[in-house]
Amino acid sequence: MDEPDFWQKHLHEDDKEFVLNKCAEGSISTTSQNYDMEYRIIAADGHIVWLRDIATIVVEEGVITELYGFMIDITKQKHAEEQLRLAANIFESQQGILITDKTAKILRVNKAFTAKRLAKLSRVLGKRALKSFHPR
Repeated sequence: MDEPDFWQKHLHEDDKEFVLNKCAEGSISTTSQNYDMEYRIIAADGHIVWLRDIATIVVEEGVITELYGFMIDITKQKHAEEQLRLAANIFESQQGILITDKTAKILRVNKAFTAKRLAKLSRVLGKRALKSFHPR
């Protein structure tokens, strides 16, 4: 690669200070150390990529003699974590929420759902939502 500063230039603005400080700490350390960090970069095509960077810096007599490690693309993991967080927030809503399978069988409801319907959880789970709650 002809751009030795590509990585630094492509760090996500929100992560840049943390990552560069972490790297600077490692470069001035007088002892060997390991680090493990997660951060974002902006890919050449402009999309955001999450990386997990795991490395070891070997220092001998105050001089860095080795640096080795690897980067793992954890973008899919981060997206899944965000979806799970959003789903958990929605499920804690004050609105009554139920989750069904494709046949409308109730798989899960939140507390607000049972409170608003004055229903016991054991009486709604496994029932068909349309049959149980749709007005006739």
